[in-house]
Amino acid sequence: MNELAKRIITAIILIPLVILLTVWDNTIPFAVGIYLITLLGNREVISLMRSAGEPVVSAIGWLGALIIPLCFYFTEVRWILFTFVLVALIFAVFIVKLFASDPVGDSVRYAAVNLFAALFFPLLFSFMWLLRELPGGALWIFYLFVAIWASDSLAYFVGSKFGKHKIVPKVSPKKSLEGFVAGIIGGVGLSILFYYLFIAQSTPLSAIKIIIMSADVVAAGILGDLFESMLKRGAHVKDSGKLIPGHGGVLDRLDSMLFAAPILYIYLRLWGVA
Repeated sequence: MNELAKRIITAIILIPLVILLTVWDNTIPFAVGIYLITLLGNREVISLMRSAGEPVVSAIGWLGALIIPLCFYFTEVRWILFTFVLVALIFAVFIVKLFASDPVGDSVRYAAVNLFAALFFPLLFSFMWLLRELPGGALWIFYLFVAIWASDSLAYFVGSKFGKHKIVPKVSPKKSLEGFVAGIIGGVGLSILFYYLFIAQSTPLSAIKIIIMSADVVAAGILGDLFESMLKRGAHVKDSGKLIPGHGGVLDRLDSMLFAAPILYIYLRLWGVA
């Protein structure tokens, strides 16, 4: 079976499941899904970093993945819990390094690497749960999907057919300026269309606000994709994993979401959608 067939079959199975979990009134299955995906995604992050030769302590990375999503489930005290966990992780990194065979060498790098492993995926992906909690949260998540998927798809098709000017060849040799422009235009245009078709009546925003928000969400998604390419390039691997047939790993599918979801949430709170 070729890669395209695998992609299509996987999409046919996963897309209805994602839609069901997102629109279901009972949010517990959605929260469980966020938790499980966080564990799987962080496993790939740790693996990439270890392959790149970074001094990652797997236990610290797993500690962040296990605890951070739970902090955001408790609405009233989530930021207090997250602050406590963040401080605890900093202490944990310090204590482990203190009793390591070389407690002095590369201490700053050691701390940065392990805090990144513990925080990057768990913290950023938890914003999917925060989005789901907002009024009309399911629709805003679909808005995010449309923005990212439209941008990715148009960038891929236009870039593969017309792409001549590479933007960051050392990071992602196949990404072109033509594909980048198509991704921006397509992602922004279709996300705005989705907003006016399905959200505008219940959550009115001015045209300038929805344009700015859509542009920044799409741009953040593209940066997320490029950042994951940097991680994979450093680890000398093509995909972050093999969990999803035809699509690679969890991080391969969600890299854009990790950067775009927090941006969308911040804008929605800024615009008073809460």
